[in-house]
Amino acid sequence: MDAASKRKLKHVIRGFIGDGFQGTQSDLAKQIKERGFRITQSTISLTMSQMGVIKEIVNGQQVYKLRTDLRDAYRGSLADLVLSISHNSSTIVIRTRPGSAMFVAGFLDHEYKDSLLGTIAGDDTIFAAPQKTSKITEISKAISLSLKS
Repeated sequence: MDAASKRKLKHVIRGFIGDGFQGTQSDLAKQIKERGFRITQSTISLTMSQMGVIKEIVNGQQVYKLRTDLRDAYRGSLADLVLSISHNSSTIVIRTRPGSAMFVAGFLDHEYKDSLLGTIAGDDTIFAAPQKTSKITEISKAISLSLKS
């Protein structure tokens, strides 16, 4: 599955889950396939895990929700994925293990939405644009501490 398809799949899953999707993972897979995706349930399961989706039992029913504290969803894995963090006067560059950049960028987009304009992720490199270049050193250090702890 290419990067654009992965982004679309995550967008569709977020749409279904919202504040809670009541049903099984098979029910969710059926809904996603009805949207034109040709994927296996294991791909859906892996994607949901990467997104921080959790399963709860509410009033005897299985409900999927997005984890409210993404730091808990990512903890432990980020330090293993990030290889280096550097910056110049306008951009922060984060090097990751191959295939990990989108996962790490998702964390940054959520956790640093007040400090970053956004991120662009390739396979193993992330470009992060700070809202204020005058604070790039401070933001880079904060990102470094949170990704490596």
